[in-house]
Amino acid sequence: MTVTQMLRRILLILVFTQILFAQEHVAILKFEGSGMSQVDAANITDRFSYELSKTNKFTLIERELLNQIIEEQKTQLSGCVADECAVEVGRLSGARMVIAGKVSKTFGLHSISARLIDVETGEIVAQVLEADEQDVQVFFSQRVKSAALKLAAEGSQASGGATGGSERITTKEKGTVAFSLNKEGAGIFIDGNYSSQASGASVTLQLSSGSHEIKFALAGHQDWVKQVNILVGETLNYDVKFLTGSGSSNAIDVGAVVVRSTPANAIVFIDGIEQGPTPQQVTKIGVGTHLVRVEKPLYHPYNEEVNVVADGVNQVQANLQPKFGKLFITSQPPEAAVYLNDQLKGKTPLTIAQVESDDYTIRLTKDLYHSYEEKFTITDGSESQRPIILSPAFGTLDVVSVPEGAEVLVDGQRRGKTPISIPEVPSGEYRLSVQMPLYETLEIQVVIEDGKTNKQSMSLAPRFGTLNITGSPEGAVVKANGQKIGNIPLVNYHIGTGSVELAVERDKYHTQSQFLQIEAEELYPLNIDLLPHTGTVLAFTEPPDAQVFLDDRKIGPSPQIMKDIAVGSHLLQLKHPNFLEATEKFDLKLDERKEFNITLVTYDGSIQQEIDKLTKKRKLSLRSSLGFATLAATFKLISNSAYSDYESATDPSELTEYYDKTTYYNNLSAIGWGAAVVALAPTIYFHLDIGRMQQKLAGR
Repeated sequence: MTVTQMLRRILLILVFTQILFAQEHVAILKFEGSGMSQVDAANITDRFSYELSKTNKFTLIERELLNQIIEEQKTQLSGCVADECAVEVGRLSGARMVIAGKVSKTFGLHSISARLIDVETGEIVAQVLEADEQDVQVFFSQRVKSAALKLAAEGSQASGGATGGSERITTKEKGTVAFSLNKEGAGIFIDGNYSSQASGASVTLQLSSGSHEIKFALAGHQDWVKQVNILVGETLNYDVKFLTGSGSSNAIDVGAVVVRSTPANAIVFIDGIEQGPTPQQVTKIGVGTHLVRVEKPLYHPYNEEVNVVADGVNQVQANLQPKFGKLFITSQPPEAAVYLNDQLKGKTPLTIAQVESDDYTIRLTKDLYHSYEEKFTITDGSESQRPIILSPAFGTLDVVSVPEGAEVLVDGQRRGKTPISIPEVPSGEYRLSVQMPLYETLEIQVVIEDGKTNKQSMSLAPRFGTLNITGSPEGAVVKANGQKIGNIPLVNYHIGTGSVELAVERDKYHTQSQFLQIEAEELYPLNIDLLPHTGTVLAFTEPPDAQVFLDDRKIGPSPQIMKDIAVGSHLLQLKHPNFLEATEKFDLKLDERKEFNITLVTYDGSIQQEIDKLTKKRKLSLRSSLGFATLAATFKLISNSAYSDYESATDPSELTEYYDKTTYYNNLSAIGWGAAVVALAPTIYFHLDIGRMQQKLAGR
């Protein structure tokens, strides 16, 4: 025998030992699958087992142990058929009952059938069938559960489980059973007593746990009878199909029951059948004793037995007792979240008018405060006030520095500049960093405690020297390591310690640069004069000895060689007492050698003399034109005035006079304008001639 086989036998012995001291053990065999994979069949078997175990009606043998037993005994099981195999497995496992089943899928219809088999007798104690054309997920979650519940109810009843009998007035926990009828108007019998008539095609009963006999009777049809074992907190579903035939007599004496309640709108149940809200009038209640139950959320249920007599009316007044209290919760600070048994109810201040009587855990939470929790009991009709003070889970951090204006970082997050007070910092340990350009960065660990203020005073050591730079030209740009820091003059400029390259530059000047090693708190006075970009200008005249002026600055008699002249635009002037002045505008470039050779000319017979003569003629012509234009404008004004008099005159002789005057001066105005135009023509001619002469002079 191998070690594995020995372990299996030891395991079997332990299982059998456990079973000897237990009752109602049930073995669930893996359901046979048809039209679906074995994996799906196994999953459905597991779900069925889970739902059955929740009913607490049976003690299930662990599937892993059952599989090991089957594996160990598989030789003995060879050749046996369906139920015989199931019984044999149950016998080998020591179970009192065994469940075998089948799950199938045919043309979209999913179904599950399960049989509860007595191992000793081999008889089928109970069997159920559930089918659904819905999606497989609906079948898996609903129909499989329904099959497990029905088998638990019917199987535990057949195996001698507790029964309810006619015990209808009870404090037992209840379960629900729902019936779908294929016909309406059936009479409902519970535990042999007529209750009422079904008002529709569905009937729902709330009954105490245990076994109850339910019968539906309909004239011309066979009675439908079912012994139902009610499971606490579960709902069983049955389909009622009436078959044609003879059944119970419909000649049943009935009465009526009227139920009222305080407060109203409570739900009425008669013999576990929901009738509707109060006030409720129920007719056709069978004679005899019936249980009236009135329920309303947050109130204790009301139970009363009524004895219905034929054609009698029973009045029921249900004064419901509250099963709740009032709870008022405040907090300091307000706006705390309130939880009752981990269910969020709102924020403080909070009033809950109706809290079901029970034991609760009250918990308050608020950001930056410690959670508060306590056990509390709500009793019927109580009014409880709970003022709660929350403990802060934060403190305050105050930071000052010398110098002020340093950046404050808490765990790397910027919080502002000194001096600063940071409120509501969650309690804990933080990394405080204070930094400022050109000063050392200080970093320390700080601890924030609940409700306390942590004050920190930081003195930052300077990490800079001071630059004072003078020189020329003013406005020259000063750069440090390629970045502009100001212009000349630069006074009291703080620069970080370390090696720095200073450069001073300006257009048309040679850049100067130097390296400095900056030390903390040292002064660096510098004077830097930039040398301009220059070129050379040569001025020669014929004849010589003309005075040379450059940019209105007298240089001396020609010829002149002018060195180190700044680049840019310049004006050269040459003046001689016996000759006309000569001027030259020019641009000088870096290191350029600009040479001028100019022949001076006399005034007589010169182009300038001709220009001056033409200028005088142009002035005379322009004045003549302006004179004629002035006369023309004056005559026009006189003509307009005479025309105004003409329009306002009434005497015929005056009309002729004013009309002749208007015509006369209007003609004179036209003549004047014509003369002005004629006089202007020479002006234009002289102007064009002067332009040509000046161009000739400039190109000389």
